Amino acid sequence: MTQTEAHILTLRIDSKKAAETAAMLLKDDIKTMDVKQFLAFTVPKIENWQKQLDRLKEYSQVREFCNASEFSTKLGVSRTTTNTWKNLGYIVYQGTKIDIKGTIQLWENLRWLF
Repeated sequence: MTQTEAHILTLRIDSKKAAETAAMLLKDDIKTMDVKQFLAFTVPKIENWQKQLDRLKEYSQVREFCNASEFSTKLGVSRTTTNTWKNLGYIVYQGTKIDIKGTIQLWENLRWLF
């Protein structure tokens, strides 16, 4: 299993959206759904994903690792947003530091999600 595949397994879903999706499937008597499609419906999205990815790529030219404050500042988001992304599994860590290149790779592999 690749690192990206392992991260996909740790993604968090919005339980309300999951329940709505399940109700829709049951209403239409659909017994199964592709996991990728289910995640696309139920995983919270990163707002302005492409713009954030571009900022992250630019920052990766300067640093390989950073802390959450630096990450927030460089991407122009609040620490709350950074913590939310961390909790959702959208940020790759190496120890206590954010792995910028690892996060870029994850986001690029999750392109279908955003």
